[in-house]
Amino acid sequence: MRHIYYGWWILASSIVIVYLFGTVLFGFPAYYPSLITTFGWSRGQLLFGNTVLQWTFGLSGLVWGILAERRGIRFVLSIGSGFVAAACLLFGRMQALWQLYAICFVLGAGLSAMGYLTNQMLQARWFASRRGLALGLVNSAGGLSGSAAPVLLTFLISRFGWRAAVSVTDVFLWTIPFLLIVFVIRERPEKTISEHRQLKASSASAGLKEVLLSPVLWIVIGSVFFAAGTVGTTLHLVMLHLRDSGFSPQAAAGVISLELAFSFAGRLGFGILADRFSAHKVGIGTFALLAASSLLLFVISLPGMAVAFAFLQGLGHGALVSFFPLILAEIFGIEKNFGRVLPIGHLAYSSGLGTMPIISAYAFDRTGSFTIGFTVNSVMTWLAVFGLVGLLSREAPRS
Repeated sequence: MRHIYYGWWILASSIVIVYLFGTVLFGFPAYYPSLITTFGWSRGQLLFGNTVLQWTFGLSGLVWGILAERRGIRFVLSIGSGFVAAACLLFGRMQALWQLYAICFVLGAGLSAMGYLTNQMLQARWFASRRGLALGLVNSAGGLSGSAAPVLLTFLISRFGWRAAVSVTDVFLWTIPFLLIVFVIRERPEKTISEHRQLKASSASAGLKEVLLSPVLWIVIGSVFFAAGTVGTTLHLVMLHLRDSGFSPQAAAGVISLELAFSFAGRLGFGILADRFSAHKVGIGTFALLAASSLLLFVISLPGMAVAFAFLQGLGHGALVSFFPLILAEIFGIEKNFGRVLPIGHLAYSSGLGTMPIISAYAFDRTGSFTIGFTVNSVMTWLAVFGLVGLLSREAPRS
């Protein structure tokens, strides 16, 4: 009987954990209409919770990356899973706005430790020649769960109420991740353990200063921040924009689910194409798709535009999630500084997700329109495209 490489079991475990992670993260906006109805909060007040979540997500990743290298990925995954499960438990009992912000703080830290960062580090250790495919599959799990979560949660909320809906999710969060962490997940292949110990003993921080001072790193980080702002606005405000434009609750949720379904193809497709070509070259094209999709929001009520938007935005969104871990590994390598550089990419991504939606939300509260926010998103994403094009002529130091 042919031996199955254990890395595939690691990959399968990461897919399950990231699927649960995506259900929480991408399903969160499905609660917004109910929270507005229940508590009377404005869009700006509500979206500030997302800002807290995303900035905590990114900043805590800097700590989780170092901790994963020192104490192990399983340790960080366990902490993150516990934080997320506890935050969802408290969310179902929330009564005040300050409680929402506190819950978002805990949830952001937990999702950072449970989600993409640790599982991307895990796959980078277990896969070399098929790294793009492995990371694409892990990232796709988030998109797949995100495509189902808005519709499923909207259904549960309409039938049983929003507090009961979050309780259903919490049952899975308290069980499945911990079973996989204890019984399936291992840190790295056995044959690389001795090599890893030797590497840690021989100047583990060598080259980090050079990497951090590299203009190439910050061009990539800036591009990720700008593009993530567009994705964040879509995930957190487009459902409200669609409702304001005359879409029914289920139709609006369906557009978001369709976007996340296409993001599944974007995540997996980007990983496969990056293995064949390069993350940098493929990234330029997919960022352009994301920038173009923002323009369709101005005509979203026209026939077919919602589907076209979901298609372009979904492909660009999915590609972005796979883009920055692969291009950082492609440019700087994974041997020494990946656990420190990758969290910077996640910080750029999460801070973009957290900053631009609240700007758009406050602009709506003042003007009654999302025009300013959507325009800013489009301009920023095109700047990211031009930044990546300019990067073609530059080289970066490899750690």
